[in-house]
Amino acid sequence: MNRVNLFIVHLGVMHALNIPVFPLDIALLPGEEVELHIFEPRYKKLFTEMIDNSTNAGILFEPLNHEIRRIGITFSIVAVLRTYSSGEFDVKVKGEQLFELIELHTKVAEGNYPRAWVRPSKNDFPEAVPKELVPTVNRILEFDEGVKKADSTSMNNLVRALSLPLNEKQMLDREIIKGSWRGALDGYLKFQLAIKKQMEKLQGNYHLN
Repeated sequence: MNRVNLFIVHLGVMHALNIPVFPLDIALLPGEEVELHIFEPRYKKLFTEMIDNSTNAGILFEPLNHEIRRIGITFSIVAVLRTYSSGEFDVKVKGEQLFELIELHTKVAEGNYPRAWVRPSKNDFPEAVPKELVPTVNRILEFDEGVKKADSTSMNNLVRALSLPLNEKQMLDREIIKGSWRGALDGYLKFQLAIKKQMEKLQGNYHLN
């Protein structure tokens, strides 16, 4: 074993985890839920083991160009929504804790899912919107008739209502790990509010004409 591997083993004992990982072209925030269709044999194996043993795994954020990002998130299975005769199934999963990738195992036996050394984030993402952001959130949600203002107290509802694009979610995940997500989210909220105000103004001008 070389010095690099010894260092990684030390990290595994002190600061990191060795977990199964599932590369996907999504970004998931802590506490956020998403539905997945599992069809590839090695990941059917992974999810079956997770269901049988009540264990978690990790999602590695992998965009469509297959360039693995250095950030991912552990997740749990909330519910099995549907099973198919082919062995495929639909599941709802929940993001748990963000992590940084240390080393992805490149040698994986045929039919097995990959594993990786990861370093869990020490910083959390709250379930409730911080009080200082609520006024801006409420002003944004006033533009969406289907969203009640009371929903603005839930961070998950807020993220769902805003429909954050992939790049913004990735940015927010990085800021959560750094512990500076408040400023990033505040900037994004103000930007969204400005866009909605402009759209409302343009729509008003359209009706006047």
